Amino acid sequence: MNEEGGLNLGKSLGVIRRQLHVVIGISILVAGAAALKAWLEPPLFKSRFELLTEPVTLETQVISSTNSQTLSSREEIVSVEADELKLKILKNPKILSPILEKLQDKYPNLNEKSLQRSLVLTTILKSSKSGNILEVTYQHNNKNQVQDVLNEVANTYLKYSLDARQSDINQGIVFLDRQLPILREKVDQLQNKLQGLRQENNLIDPVAQAELLSAQLDKLNQEQQGVRVELAETRMLAASQQQGTSKLTQEISASVLETPRYQDLRKEILAIDVELAKQSAVWTEKNPEIQFLQEKRQNLRSLLDQESKQIGEEIQSRTSQRILELTLRDKALTQAIKGLELKIKLLSVTTRKYVDLQRELNIVTDNLTQFITKREALKIDAAQQQVPWEMLTPPHEPEALSSSIKRNLLLGTILGLLLGIASAMGLDKLSNLIYTPEEIYEIMNVPILGIIPFNKKVENTEVNHSSGFSSRNDMDTSYADHSNLLQLNSTSAFTEAFNSLYTNLCLLTPDNPIGSLVISSAGPEEGKSTVTLYLGLTAAGMGRRVLLVDTNLRNPKLHERVGLMNVLGLSDLIYRNNLDPHSIIQRSGRDDNLFVLTCGQLPPDPIRLLSSEKMKSLMKRLHDSFDLVIYDAPCLIGLADTHLLANQTDGVVLVTALGQIQTSELENAQEQLALSRTQIWGIVANKSHSVSGFKSRFLLKEQSPPVGEYLR
Repeated sequence: MNEEGGLNLGKSLGVIRRQLHVVIGISILVAGAAALKAWLEPPLFKSRFELLTEPVTLETQVISSTNSQTLSSREEIVSVEADELKLKILKNPKILSPILEKLQDKYPNLNEKSLQRSLVLTTILKSSKSGNILEVTYQHNNKNQVQDVLNEVANTYLKYSLDARQSDINQGIVFLDRQLPILREKVDQLQNKLQGLRQENNLIDPVAQAELLSAQLDKLNQEQQGVRVELAETRMLAASQQQGTSKLTQEISASVLETPRYQDLRKEILAIDVELAKQSAVWTEKNPEIQFLQEKRQNLRSLLDQESKQIGEEIQSRTSQRILELTLRDKALTQAIKGLELKIKLLSVTTRKYVDLQRELNIVTDNLTQFITKREALKIDAAQQQVPWEMLTPPHEPEALSSSIKRNLLLGTILGLLLGIASAMGLDKLSNLIYTPEEIYEIMNVPILGIIPFNKKVENTEVNHSSGFSSRNDMDTSYADHSNLLQLNSTSAFTEAFNSLYTNLCLLTPDNPIGSLVISSAGPEEGKSTVTLYLGLTAAGMGRRVLLVDTNLRNPKLHERVGLMNVLGLSDLIYRNNLDPHSIIQRSGRDDNLFVLTCGQLPPDPIRLLSSEKMKSLMKRLHDSFDLVIYDAPCLIGLADTHLLANQTDGVVLVTALGQIQTSELENAQEQLALSRTQIWGIVANKSHSVSGFKSRFLLKEQSPPVGEYLR
């Protein structure tokens, strides 16, 4: 991406450099027109004023401190700051219409669009607490209009700041006034429903009644649980009495011992036992006194047993009675519990309705209270009359703008440059010429083998001798020109370019060096003969025996470039049978390894000559005799010469003159090469004015097609 962006930028700069005269001319024209317009126009007058857009006023602070429910306690609501939205509103037709109504009679040319265009609003941020400064600027060529417009705008904006605050508050009051009757009606409806629910169920508070019944139910359940426990114990006691177990005897004995009568009898028996013990110590058992005591003791014992039995029977009777009482109590409690459960079940439905109504009533009542409180607070807010904005700097005397000419000149220059660049791009596009190797590569998609820089000396030499030679001295002079050029610039960019070109050709097929090559171009006068000559000289300088063959049988120029006579040449070898090629081939005076076969006499039918079997045989013989044979062929467009030669050689190298060949010509040449399936090794970009910044794309690049591939 970066590489492509760099190439596009370089291409644009190249266009500007080539069309610099167009850019400069249009820039001067537009800048001059802008300056003339500014000079002829009447002077502009400008004035301004400043407003401090405070978030809150002193009146607002007093209200907010006395009532927390007022909007004045919330700065984000009551503040009227000049933010971006407010600036758009201030230039709205609704705000500007009153100004136009007051001033339009005095200034008929004043309208909504001109006022919006000339009125400039800017804000200067101070702080969130101290507010912003709104600067209002207006300019016009009528000095009095500037002053009057700004005065009206200042008054309108101050009034707007108060109206903007009051408008929001009044809208809130109107909204609350619409909602309060609705809320009151809803409260009345809910209260009536609650009252009807209480009267229908004979209840004051269903929730409290439900809690009371639940407490009673819990108490009865606990009481029933105690009764059932006592009943179970009493039944166990009765069963034990019937079975006469020891446990029952112990319980009866304990009960008997607790009665007073039983205790008295025991005391009397104890006293008799004591007396009997005393008498037994004195008398025998047959003594009447002792017998009397024993009899008395026996009677008391009988009374004691009878008392115990009677007490046991009473205990059994009481136990049976207690069981009956507990059983009846349990049944009564069961009935009472069922009755309470039924009441609670019926009351739960009523309670749920009551709770829902009560909750809804509380919400509506709270909303009603809040709305009433908020309405009273808004009425307090609406009582504010202090203007939120303060005039810092009033509109001053309008001043004439002296910088309009300079500004117009600057803007005209910038506009002229843009128009000039656009025109340059358009003209360059219309010319359809190719100026960079990148453009060649985009069209042909074959390797760029070399970039030959423009050499003024070479071009002058070609021009001077393009009309032919009038004498042998002219040919010597031409040869001397080219020879001296190479000799004097052996380290120049021109010479290095051919060294690079030859190196790239050698790298194309390092294992099988190229033995023959056709040099051609899309159109005429692109420098193919010059490339042929200097490429041959470069190869000869590397020690290879090189033969240059001029196959341009329509307009031969190679002998002129080399500085040789064109007496006998290629056409003579084809038409005559008794000529030896080696006797016609001439050695170049520049290098012993460089040989030249000139065109010879111009044939009437070049195509027939080049396609003859004798020509093919001659080409094979020449290939065998030299290390490298370079054919200087005519242009591709409209001629088949190059295709005939290419079929008998290793391939074609195409020469294109930058800034001279058009895109359509190169595309036409590409189509012809594709149709004839002629093998092309690459492109030589000739007459380049700048070779820096271009990365040569040849066979090792991934984006290039494989070396030797035929064009499809």
